[in-house]
Amino acid sequence: MFKKPGLYKIWSEIKSEGVNYSFGHPEVNINGEGPKEEKKVSFSRNVIVGNHQVSMVMSDMAVKDREADLSFDIHTLTGQEVDVEQYLGADMHLSIIKDDRSQFIHTHPGGGSEADHSHSQAPQVINIALAHGGEEPAGAMDEHQTTSSGDQVISFSVTFSEVGLYKAFAQFRPKGIDLPADQALLAEFWIQVEEKAALPISQWWMLLIISAILIAGLSWWVNGYLKVKPEDVTVKSESR
Repeated sequence: MFKKPGLYKIWSEIKSEGVNYSFGHPEVNINGEGPKEEKKVSFSRNVIVGNHQVSMVMSDMAVKDREADLSFDIHTLTGQEVDVEQYLGADMHLSIIKDDRSQFIHTHPGGGSEADHSHSQAPQVINIALAHGGEEPAGAMDEHQTTSSGDQVISFSVTFSEVGLYKAFAQFRPKGIDLPADQALLAEFWIQVEEKAALPISQWWMLLIISAILIAGLSWWVNGYLKVKPEDVTVKSESR
């Protein structure tokens, strides 16, 4: 069941002997009314989902092959803390998909990536269908942390294997929400993954420091060049 037309990719996950396996399927072209692509990239870390506001905090910038910590904090629109209830066995389900749909990460609170799947395949004919419905992810486990402000946050550890633009889908179910038992809310965030971490200081500060060092060195050289030497004084005295 698809709400909007466009190009979709579906991943399947199975668990065998405690190990999760993920499989990427051929992309599916969904026809129907409306635009096929409405990608609006925003790196805002606060989004409104229904009557709730969700914020995402990253411990640092996302860097390829380096573990990143993501924390989610949920409040009402008036700022009250929101507790979540278990949904499909977890307090929150986090799925992260690369912009070109080549990478899929599924992870649970407190643990590492449950599945990180890079999928490639021979060219295939794209199937056609009509758009008319909804969607759904999956998961298990939970863990909460408390911030210095006293807020309860749901935390994840994620490792990105490729540089690029990713979209994170955080699925959760607030306690007491008026939703069917098989549904949950979905908060979406964009993440840019870099090849390596940025310098600890900005380029402007780096140039300023280099300039200061060069000025100090030039000042030392000029001071040494202009300094009167004892032998010069002796020569001048004898010539009188």
